[in-house]
Amino acid sequence: MSPQVSPQVERFLAVFTGEHSREGLLGFLGLSDRKNFREKYLNPAIKAGLVGLLDPDNPTSSKQRYVLTTLGKHMGNK
Repeated sequence: MSPQVSPQVERFLAVFTGEHSREGLLGFLGLSDRKNFREKYLNPAIKAGLVGLLDPDNPTSSKQRYVLTTLGKHMGNK
């Protein structure tokens, strides 16, 4: 069963392919407010198991990269 997600997370998944930095994802979405992006898009997607961190031991690293999980890929292809 797929998790219920906000319209922001749906939009996020629709543009997400491959591996990206936070700045890259902000650019894809046309956003500039990092806090809003983190609170409305990134963190909810991570909590729902739709997005994974490539370096989970350093979640706040400036070099952190994000990828879709299998569930995230499924949700993004709807």
